[in-house]
Amino acid sequence: MNIKTHTNIKQNLGIVICLDKHQRDLSELMERYPMLYSDAHFVWLDRWSDNTLREMPALVIQRFEMIFWSLLCTVSVSAPFLFFE
Repeated sequence: MNIKTHTNIKQNLGIVICLDKHQRDLSELMERYPMLYSDAHFVWLDRWSDNTLREMPALVIQRFEMIFWSLLCTVSVSAPFLFFE
């Protein structure tokens, strides 16, 4: 992987981590894995609506597909043919 690709991935990669704020070892997790809060955005929700819970998986998949195809278009491929089903 070249530096440009690495930078592109780092700039465009988004990760969503859902944690229970009442989890017993939450502070331990934050201390153990500082990447969870360094350069991160927190959204504290007490409860998601049923509608949001139904819509969220499709939104995450849609976002993943967008990122996947944009990255695929920027990667040079040495193989003569690629087949996608």
